[in-house]
Amino acid sequence: MVSQGIATRVDPLSGCDTSAKVYQDTDGIAWSFMLNYTNISFGTYGNNKFYMVQLIQNGADYMVFRKWGRVGTKNPQRALERYNTSLEKAQASFMKKFLDKSGNEWPLTEPFKRVEGKYVLVELDEEVQEEEKDEVMSEAEKEEEVASTLAETVQNVLKLICDANVIAREVASMNLDLKRLPLGKLSKTQIRQGYAILQQLSAAVKEIDELRKTAADSQETASERPVATRRSTRVKRTTNSHLVQLRRLNNSLKTLSSDFYTLIPHDFGRGLPTSIDSLDKVKLKIDLLEVLANLEISQELEAEKKKNAEKKVGAKSLKNT
Repeated sequence: MVSQGIATRVDPLSGCDTSAKVYQDTDGIAWSFMLNYTNISFGTYGNNKFYMVQLIQNGADYMVFRKWGRVGTKNPQRALERYNTSLEKAQASFMKKFLDKSGNEWPLTEPFKRVEGKYVLVELDEEVQEEEKDEVMSEAEKEEEVASTLAETVQNVLKLICDANVIAREVASMNLDLKRLPLGKLSKTQIRQGYAILQQLSAAVKEIDELRKTAADSQETASERPVATRRSTRVKRTTNSHLVQLRRLNNSLKTLSSDFYTLIPHDFGRGLPTSIDSLDKVKLKIDLLEVLANLEISQELEAEKKKNAEKKVGAKSLKNT
């Protein structure tokens, strides 16, 4: 069974009470998916939209919750379908929606295949999000630093580059959609795919720059020669060839930019998503992915800190008994 790569917390917009949970089948697969689709060449403002579905279980009752809209919207469209005790009907509705929107069948038994014009699965970290437990600690305990297995010098460096607040500000300034995708929840696979697209974008931008330089050099050389019909025709054909290649590459930039925003959702509001058409813009997006990668280190450190804190509390409890 292929990993679905989805989050397991019930979406609060569903209106379900706290006892509800995302349904998990006997294979341990949580029935929840997030899809995204961006096409900067569509219409005036482009397509930049998401579609999320969850099969929710509340006791013996089953529901299918859907929400959709433009990335970053504060009030997405949503619907809650109730199927009472019929798990089979709820599953059928869920699977049909996944097939209709993505062109893939649920559950995934093979790697997700992108279908032109359809939504793409956004792979999220698979960790189960548990509600934080309140712990009563003395002021001395709060001030006391939890020991880490990492060397102190390494911790200090990581704190500088992985501070969660700093990362949150950086990512927000880069138009990443923090509202729909919890900060740091994009999977490693998703980030790696983003890097791969940026490499293609970089190559296309460099090729465009080279073509423009070659075309400019050809025109400059032609202007220095005596007027000759044959030579003029040759220059014209060369120029037309360059224009055709430039048009093809510019279209490729739009397609690749759309692919990148589909994998790494950005909030452009109602505006047209921008084409990643320069090396400076490519570098900015590389910086964004590096920030997301650093965030993972930050979260691992935080998890280790909480784990050590729990061990310390347990040790003190044993000592006092």
